[in-house]
This record gives sequence, C-alpha cells and structure tokens, in this order.
Amino acid sequence: MPTLIDDQYPSRHSRVSRAQVALIARLIGDLDNALLRHFAVRLPKLFPLDRFNEIWQLTEYQLFCDGCYASGFVCRDYEGFFDLNAANEDPVGVLGECNFAQLRFYLHTLQRGERWADGHSSPVLEAVASGALSIVGERLAKDQAIDAHQADDYEREAGNDGPLMQGHKAFFDVLQHGTILIDANKLELAAINGHGFDVIERWRKESADGIYDGKEIAVLMRAIAGRMLPATLIPTPGRCNVVRQVSLEPSPEPHLRRAVRLLSAVHELHKAGYQRLRISAGMAPSGMYWRCFLTSVDNIREDGWSIFDDHVTMRYTTGDESCYFGWDDAVGIDARKLATMFIERCPSIAERAAGHDWAYAGWFTAMLGAAENGRLPVFFADYPLELVPGQMPPPPPRHD
Repeated sequence: MPTLIDDQYPSRHSRVSRAQVALIARLIGDLDNALLRHFAVRLPKLFPLDRFNEIWQLTEYQLFCDGCYASGFVCRDYEGFFDLNAANEDPVGVLGECNFAQLRFYLHTLQRGERWADGHSSPVLEAVASGALSIVGERLAKDQAIDAHQADDYEREAGNDGPLMQGHKAFFDVLQHGTILIDANKLELAAINGHGFDVIERWRKESADGIYDGKEIAVLMRAIAGRMLPATLIPTPGRCNVVRQVSLEPSPEPHLRRAVRLLSAVHELHKAGYQRLRISAGMAPSGMYWRCFLTSVDNIREDGWSIFDDHVTMRYTTGDESCYFGWDDAVGIDARKLATMFIERCPSIAERAAGHDWAYAGWFTAMLGAAENGRLPVFFADYPLELVPGQMPPPPPRHD
C-alpha cells in the first residue's frame, strides 16, 4: 500500500519548493556567521582548516547538513561529482553563472563529500572558508536567473540518448505523417516486448514524489507512444506522381481482357463490403499463362500475397479463357455478374472475406488502374522478378 513517507532520496529532477530554496540560503548564512563567531575571526578565509572537527557540534552545521538532505539537495541519481576544488579556487568563476541544477549538484557533492571524508577533513568548512558556499547561498537567496528554465545535465543527456527524449522525438516524427496505418498485431507484440517500458522506468526513478502536471503527463505519454509506434506502422505510398490514362474500352487482347474482368469482379466485391478478399497473382511455370488465386485475408502471409493454404482458394488461369474457376456458365458474363456468382458459389470464402480493409482496397484500386492499361500484377514466377515495395500489397491486418 502506498505511503506518504518515503525513505528514498529524491531524484535530481524532482522539484524543490521556493521555501526549500530559501531555507537552504538562510542555513548557509547562519552557518557562515556561526563559524565566524566560533573561530573568532573577521573573515572566512582566516578559518583554521585543521580544526574542522570542532564544527561538527555546532547547531548551525547540523541544521545545514540536515536541511540539504531534507530539502531535496542531496539526490540518489547523480553520476559523477561537482569539482569542489575548482569551486574553492575560483568561487566566482565556477559558481557565479551556474543554473539551479548545477548549484543543486554542487550542494549534493558537498554533502556527500562531507560524509565520505569520514572525519579526516571537512569539505563544508573548506567551502565556507573559500567563499564558495557563501556565493551559492547568495545566489539561492537573491539571483532570480537561476529560476529560469535552463537545459540542465538531464536535458542534455536526454536530448542525446535518453529514452524519454528519444520517444518524444520519435512520436513527433510519426506525427508528421498525419494519418497513419497501424498493424494491431505488431502493436500487441510491441506491448508484449515491453517497448516503452524504459520510458516508464526512467520516469519512475526521476519522479519519486509522484506529482505530475498535465504537461509532464503529455510528455510521458508521447514518449511511450513514440517507443511503440514506429515498429507498428504499415507502409503507405506517398504522394503519387504517376498518372495514367482513363481506360475507355476493354483491351483487344483476349487474355488481358479476361484477367481484368476477374480483377474488376474482385473490385466489385470490395465495393460490396468484401474488402478482406485478396488475390495472389503470378505467372505459370511455362510463362505463358497468368494465374490468380482468390482467398480471404486470414489465409495470406505477412508479405501481403503469399498463401498459407492453397486448398482455401479459388484458382483462375488465363489458360481457362472465360471459364472462370471451371464454371462453364461464366463465359460471356460481366464483372458484376461474376462477383455475384462468386458470393453464391463460394460462401465460405465470401463469409471470411466480409469486412473492411481500406489499405488493401485502396492499393487494389490503383493496381486495377494499371491492369486496365496493360500491366497485370505479378507476384511470383519461375524467372527472376523485380518486386517494387511501393507497388506490393500491404500486409494483412490481424484483427482476429
């Protein structure tokens, strides 16, 4: 059961309140004044650094250390350390232009260094003596520039290879396509394989407080979508720059005319709501006849045309002339009548072919236009073929 009290240190990306920032600034000032009184000197640079063990009992020292931990300035997920020696040697140059994330990193390193010194020195005393900690305190108290939204170390890291920014960028890359087609089967596979979980895992580590605003949630959801969507997209042809003449009359070549009549019958079936009816077309081994198999989409492989089971198909070859599927009474009929006969005589395939498949129906319309102008679809042959990806049918949607 979730609790309101957490033993973990916060993430370096967790927010801190203005009151927490103001508290740390005040505790730094109190510590500075307490050390001046304790060592009875006028300037911090006169502190005797070898007497570091004396400061551990000072209330102001204890409050400052406890305050850094309590106010979210010591974090669990920093990598590396701020260069404390550089800050002590040139406090203004190193700390004077730091943004808030960098000042937070400095205080984190200072507190961790104090603990790791293990009684042999005091990085906190050295920071006060050099003036470095005073500069941090003054900037936290007075410098409004540190409140500006600046690219901190996380944003630079995430912009390069972090899963959050990768996913966010991928989402907007997909968004540029406008309307997209998604393979639901691949989307399920992406979910099973945990695509996008790296975004969730990163987010959980960086948002231990569990408090999100609407903008943060939107970034998270876009990033998850961006990690999942690219692998699920169904390729769609871009803008078509190839136009053809409108076919005004049937081809004078009998074999081409009969093949187009069959394809037109399939088009009529698509118009009637049987868009899940597909073709697998190619050349006979002799190269003399064009063959075309009709089957439902659930019998089609991922390439969009290969057939799983030849027994669940209706086969036509131009060698049969106008005797479609061996039907003697099909001789001389038009495409609409042939489509009606198919529904009546192949009820099992027709039933399985009922339903929408807009991607395939659109592809089929363009293919039919090419066929009417003399270019029949050929997906297989006993001789080498150059299959153009943009001209091939889309993969089947797996809704079953």
